[in-house]
Amino acid sequence: MKKLTICIIMILFIIIICRNAYAANTNYATSDRYIINEDYRYIYQIDSNTPVTNFYSNIVVHSSISNHIYDTSGNKKADSQTLATGDLLMFKNREKYTISVSKDLNGDGNVSISDMALLQSKVLNPLLEMSIESFLAADANLDDKITVSDIAFMQNYILNK
Repeated sequence: MKKLTICIIMILFIIIICRNAYAANTNYATSDRYIINEDYRYIYQIDSNTPVTNFYSNIVVHSSISNHIYDTSGNKKADSQTLATGDLLMFKNREKYTISVSKDLNGDGNVSISDMALLQSKVLNPLLEMSIESFLAADANLDDKITVSDIAFMQNYILNK
């Protein structure tokens, strides 16, 4: 009886390990339009003023687990609301992706002069700390650096919107 109990415990342990390994390596979402970093769970290169419904139409969720978009305060976003940097695509099993909206450095969902000021501050002071999602929002030319060329991209965007 003792051997049977040990055998059952070992089988359960193996099942739990395999299940956790599968969950850790699961790609919950893919997109042809957005960049998805599976290692750190970021979704970026999302256009400013993108409503939640448009976001969902450009992403494929590979999970039957329900999901919702939440703002930085933890409130569920309505389908008509605009995405902002720092929002979360959260699954019921607690897996999540952090959203980074292009050029929305301050996370208010809009691209404005305040975003430009943050970007200029970062270029003038490279040691200035910045969240990963804000960095992804600031790197307009996707060269993994925040430089004067990103300022030019943002300035052009603001002047032409």
